[in-house]
Amino acid sequence: MPEVAISGDRRSRKRYSLRLPLEYSAIVAPGQVTGGIGTSVDLSSTGICFRTAADLPVGSYLQISVAWPARDGRNVVLWLTGFVVWCSGFSVGVSVTSRTFRPVVGEVFNVQ
Repeated sequence: MPEVAISGDRRSRKRYSLRLPLEYSAIVAPGQVTGGIGTSVDLSSTGICFRTAADLPVGSYLQISVAWPARDGRNVVLWLTGFVVWCSGFSVGVSVTSRTFRPVVGEVFNVQ
């Protein structure tokens, strides 16, 4: 069977380049949960790429809270769930399975 080269962007949804602070928790193995902070690189309705210091295994289930810039001054987070589909260096790619905006009481987390 001949090799087939795949090139170009094969994403089904437009990605938006947004640098926003985020927090996540991940189930990396049965009974093993870890958490961390990061910064989004880009996102769409079906995926997010973010940078973090952790090396997250492919297949890990994630819950992600992204600090969202609300126009009316209220604190809002974009709440995502999904699975790690790739991890390279400090970048992580997640296939999003659910998404919703949630109001936050008090201050949104502070990611430096």
